[in-house]
Amino acid sequence: MNARRLCISLCLLLCLNTQAAEPQVLNISVGDWPPYLSADLKHNGVIAHLISDLFADEGYRVSFQFLPWPRAYAATAAGRFAASAIWMHKNEREADFLYSAPILDEQFVFFHLKNFPFDWQSPYDLTGMTLGGGLGYSYGAKFDEFLDTGNVRMERVSSDMQNFEKLLKNRVALYPQEINVGYAAL
Repeated sequence: MNARRLCISLCLLLCLNTQAAEPQVLNISVGDWPPYLSADLKHNGVIAHLISDLFADEGYRVSFQFLPWPRAYAATAAGRFAASAIWMHKNEREADFLYSAPILDEQFVFFHLKNFPFDWQSPYDLTGMTLGGGLGYSYGAKFDEFLDTGNVRMERVSSDMQNFEKLLKNRVALYPQEINVGYAAL
């Protein structure tokens, strides 16, 4: 009888330890931004994999919910998600979110047609041009400030493919985008 009680006690202890060791789930909203974030990529993309690994080290399991970027922002700001990733810093977003240290060093470039000679030294060299852009995207504080001056027009759409199609049809002259994201879309 003592051996049976000992066995039952050990089983109960093992069950309690297993339940206590289960990581807490952290729900994070994101937009589709291949190659960094995408439901179609292994580990949901390289940045999603990095985020998952970082939180796993702290005892959390991450569940990513892919939404259109504006909805990911709004739903997280409304408290429906624990966090949202990965957003470029903007002062006005600090009203809704705390920022971690940057986890990605982005390189933004201008995509354009080969037959469009393009060289620039400052944003003011873009004056009068029509640019393609993403809905809810920030292109960095300085460039966002330049966009607010009205010296250029930015037509924002929901996908990279729409912006590249506009380039091909000469409806926009330039499309600013992070270089790896642009190449992934192409």
